[in-house]
Amino acid sequence: MAAVFRGCHHGRQIVQLPQPSYQRALVVIQRWTLNPRFVCQYRANTPYKIDRTEMIGNSMIYPTTHPACQDCLGSHASFRPVCLIIVTLTICLISLANQPLLAQSLSPPADAAITWPWRGPGGDGKATDDQRPPTKWDLETGLNVRYRVPVPGRGHSSPIIAGGRIFLTTAELDSRTQRVLCYHADTGQLLWNEIVNEGGFLSRIHPTNTHASSSVAVIGDRVFALFTNRDEFQVVALSVESGRKLWDRRAAKYGPAKYQFGNGSSLIAIADQLVVTVETEAEAAILFLDSACGKELRRIERPAKTSYSTPVVAEIAGKKQLLISGGSKVVGYDPESGQELWQIPAAWEVSCGTMVWSRDRQIVYASGGFPASQTLAIKVGDRAELLWDNRVKCYEQSLIVVGDELYGFAEGGILYCWDAATGKEWWSKRLKGGESASPVLAGGHLYISNELGTTWVIEPSRDGYREIVRNQLGDEQFTSIAVDNQRLFFRVADSTSGTRQEFLICVGEDR
Repeated sequence: MAAVFRGCHHGRQIVQLPQPSYQRALVVIQRWTLNPRFVCQYRANTPYKIDRTEMIGNSMIYPTTHPACQDCLGSHASFRPVCLIIVTLTICLISLANQPLLAQSLSPPADAAITWPWRGPGGDGKATDDQRPPTKWDLETGLNVRYRVPVPGRGHSSPIIAGGRIFLTTAELDSRTQRVLCYHADTGQLLWNEIVNEGGFLSRIHPTNTHASSSVAVIGDRVFALFTNRDEFQVVALSVESGRKLWDRRAAKYGPAKYQFGNGSSLIAIADQLVVTVETEAEAAILFLDSACGKELRRIERPAKTSYSTPVVAEIAGKKQLLISGGSKVVGYDPESGQELWQIPAAWEVSCGTMVWSRDRQIVYASGGFPASQTLAIKVGDRAELLWDNRVKCYEQSLIVVGDELYGFAEGGILYCWDAATGKEWWSKRLKGGESASPVLAGGHLYISNELGTTWVIEPSRDGYREIVRNQLGDEQFTSIAVDNQRLFFRVADSTSGTRQEFLICVGEDR
């Protein structure tokens, strides 16, 4: 089998490979190219390095010299034939040998620990202290953009990362299918694409929502997805390695009476148990499922009202608590027994964000919602009490605590900084665009994304708004950024070509 060369793209050869050989050939090309620091000049002499690839379907685009790219001629001209011969021969040898050990070595382990679950390692939007991802990137020049690969369909699930794999859900309107996708975190290669449902879409959702908005959870060698389908909440377990369906459970009825907007809550894991939040008038509960078989172990009954928040486990006052807002209240539960520890009334009925907390001060924070607007701080000790509140609404997106400050990207595209203990507003700054993605803290910087694909990188400080840089990826972003291995992972959409297309984009320092 020889590679078929399909033209060029800005001075890069497009190599189309039969699908079975694609995964193995991709990494070998990256490793066997004679000069991994070779630079192909294009678009105003901007470096584009060989160790960064782009995939379109089963085609692989990698940098090389080409007669159409005049800047690549001259001193680098001799590189082109050598590179093409090495690549072609390497692909042929690998395909003929078909070594299973090599194939396995290029796939991430299937049971590695999860590194970026819902809202990050601590569930609070913060990367670990060792993470120092880039603050600046540029899709046009390729600056710090490792890859940009297409994502089929439409979805608002954020990237979840485990064992070097990225998991997303998506819904394809044309085929009426709901799917789970798995990508290689290092290369962007699509490892598998598993259809979970054909048909059964909800008859009505919010215009900006999707039929695949819940982010997945990973426990060991299993990945779990939540869909609303045929007027039920459905939970499915798949193999991390292959995408093979392991079990499928219709967990609860979906039946909103007032807000027929679809689903918005995501899955979380507590040890080997899967936590599923279902909140409509037909059925409202937090379910604890056995991850091995899907059996319901217990449930926490919730108010029979539609809401969309995802719970989080936090240690407050030396005790683990399951925190959730919605249903006109903010509540802390014992995650093991399900016993309610405390509750505080809220002005709003509906909320969407995940709660955050200050470990040092034993204060928890929530914001919403609909129909009223309120951000509130609750002191949790022997009893819970409302410490302060205001009339700011951070509805779909979550808040974030950084040191002594609380930050919220509120309705109207306004970024707020409050004193976490007193609620004093230190400053506010109007940015632009709608807001759905939650802020992320990494490397001492806050990353704030709007629905137009703009990400502001700021230095957190109570002394005023300190913008470092702003970046653009596509023209639509509803999902939160994931951080792993010094990289940022984005799910965005771009409609500049006239057709909307989603992409998974990895941003990491140029090597």
